[in-house]
Amino acid sequence: MENIRGQFLNDRNAYIAAGEPMIFHCHHYNCFLQSSIENASDYINVYPILQDSAQEVVYHQLMNHFKGKDLSIVDKKQIAQEWHQYCGYGTLDLSQANENGGTVSSPWNHYVEGWIRKFGSRKEEQKGVAFFSAGFIAGALDAVYDKPLGTYEAQQTLCKSKGANDNEFNVTIANKTLETSPGEGKFTTFKFENVDGNPVQYLGIREALTGMEICGNEDGAISAFGVLLTRMFANYYALISYRYLKEMTKEIGEMGTEIAEELLIEAGHVCAFNTFGGIMESNEWNGLIKPMLRDRDDWVHGIVACLNSLGWGKLEIAELVPGEKLVLRVHSGYENNNHQAKYGEADRPKALFKTGATAGIMNLIYHGDITTNPELTEEYYNKVFKTEGRFIAKQTACRSNGAEYDEFVATRG
Repeated sequence: MENIRGQFLNDRNAYIAAGEPMIFHCHHYNCFLQSSIENASDYINVYPILQDSAQEVVYHQLMNHFKGKDLSIVDKKQIAQEWHQYCGYGTLDLSQANENGGTVSSPWNHYVEGWIRKFGSRKEEQKGVAFFSAGFIAGALDAVYDKPLGTYEAQQTLCKSKGANDNEFNVTIANKTLETSPGEGKFTTFKFENVDGNPVQYLGIREALTGMEICGNEDGAISAFGVLLTRMFANYYALISYRYLKEMTKEIGEMGTEIAEELLIEAGHVCAFNTFGGIMESNEWNGLIKPMLRDRDDWVHGIVACLNSLGWGKLEIAELVPGEKLVLRVHSGYENNNHQAKYGEADRPKALFKTGATAGIMNLIYHGDITTNPELTEEYYNKVFKTEGRFIAKQTACRSNGAEYDEFVATRG
């Protein structure tokens, strides 16, 4: 039985698996982004955003993978379960669900465990936290039983973050009208090279990191760089972010737009601090990359070289003024690959995650000092990202506004 794996494409720094781009992100980003969206529940209906977006991308991917293969229902379920585990989402048991619905369990679940680590327990009156897996289950069963997208719906009925002994979902027939995933989106291609005059070997680092087998263990967990990683659907992030932004704008107007944009940028800060910081304090960094580095300026090149292996597109340093300014360009970034294919042109910049990530690089290296191996605590986060003199980034060029690439400028605020 052939399982989903996909491949890393060097001409766009994208990992494509059965027609869906996949990228690495950690539990800090996953849970903070979800929390930001969920906190808007007084204004907008957030739960279809979080679940339906997952259902759409999972259905698209699995239907692509199943096409033309002689697979039984059991085979298809096994592939879906194995993919959920491989990508770091946790374990999944679809055996008790049939064509009419049923019960699905997820004994270890990334969003549940990540939420507990980051925020602690959920309140009893809150919903279970694994909205992504609920959408995954529904999309998987749509594909397993060769039904139209939106046939099934899953709701979490037990959640360990609320004190239960298991994570459980109830699947019913819903016959919802959902939208088709944009798949690979509107991407661009490029040539990726080392930077002249810099000791950081961009090509070698990308080859080494993309050659690592980063996948879920027996629990479906990927523990690396001090965080819980996921190999996540790029389109899931883009869809929940843009749908959140659209609904906030619709309900609250310009204030809603500004609130949503600020939180999406803050999610980039959170990711940069925890994931980038974790990478720069890891054994892999110390063994592979740190020997190349002469000074803190080279640390900027080192982390940018690493980020080119995560499926985010091509990141390049257009300008670096040590301790003062970073101009980062991104070619074929996943945010605008999605936006251009799904929504077309935009009237304002749309790569909000990478806006926060650009500031994060400079804050970690020059406002804080990641080279001293500090403990990545909430107190240190507040010192690095919330104090006077911190770096703030703005997007100065956007592909959804007609530019060739996305560009971000980080300077001290």
